[in-house]
Amino acid sequence: MRSVGWLVAGVLTGCHAPPVQVPAQPVAAPTEPPVAEEPVPKDTSPAPRDERALQEAIARDLGDARAWEGLAWLYYLRSADEPGYALLAGQVVAQGLATLARRGTTSADLQVTRGLLALAAGRPDAARRDVEAALVLAPHHPRALLLVGQLALTTHDYARAWQALELLAALRSGRGEPEVWLALGVAERGLGHLEAARAAYERAIQLAPADPRPRFNLGLLYVALSARVELDMMQQERFMRSAERHLLGFLDLAGDDPRYARERAQAERLLGRGAPVVRGDPELLAREARLLDAQRIADELDRRRLLEREQEALAAEAAAP
Repeated sequence: MRSVGWLVAGVLTGCHAPPVQVPAQPVAAPTEPPVAEEPVPKDTSPAPRDERALQEAIARDLGDARAWEGLAWLYYLRSADEPGYALLAGQVVAQGLATLARRGTTSADLQVTRGLLALAAGRPDAARRDVEAALVLAPHHPRALLLVGQLALTTHDYARAWQALELLAALRSGRGEPEVWLALGVAERGLGHLEAARAAYERAIQLAPADPRPRFNLGLLYVALSARVELDMMQQERFMRSAERHLLGFLDLAGDDPRYARERAQAERLLGRGAPVVRGDPELLAREARLLDAQRIADELDRRRLLEREQEALAAEAAAP
């Protein structure tokens, strides 16, 4: 079944939306997610500094890795609104890594930014290589962990996604981020851990009640739960009512936002164009869920074909004289 989520800092995996998010009571009381014992590993993200200060720091000391990291990240963030900054960010990353290499060191953060730039340019394999290499240098780098988890979800490597996202959720830098819990819920769902997935989605709702994505995922999860053959009629009805509540909540929050067009259509079909889910046929709902899963598989095949064409183009470029 297709679950929603999208890629970092803006980057995923379902309805793409920036990490906006907001608290409301969860639909059901989730168990408190485990957190790492103190002290937790240090967040390796660059401290925010303004552009002039970063440039002056680099001019004073070319070996100031934090200044290179901060300037590259600043330009990457600006590239969301002004694409030309992506080129500047790439140049800073390349110059910073080359300068640091001459001094016998490197930067995990610069590698993560390079991975994000590769992802934005449509090169997910290059992005994955960069962020995995960054985690070798800095195993608790928050952006690297999130991006590794989200990229693993796109290839249905749920075990690798869970490994990265579970670690991130235990860090101070990740435990309060709704994107982390949304992606972790998708990973748990892929592994068949339905109760853990439900708790993760509900945590995402607590942190970001204005984000429609976790409500959509919870709606699909409750549809799947309602179709289990071992349930009695009362249990089925309870799950179907929960599915209805979350799907209607998704539609209300998503409104006419074009980013959620596909999910809106799926929710409306599951709701019978407004008819309460509780009045639906569980067998019909299960069939609809299988159709959504088939659509997800078709989307994956399209993605793989695009990757194959990219690899062929890279091979042809490498073979050119």
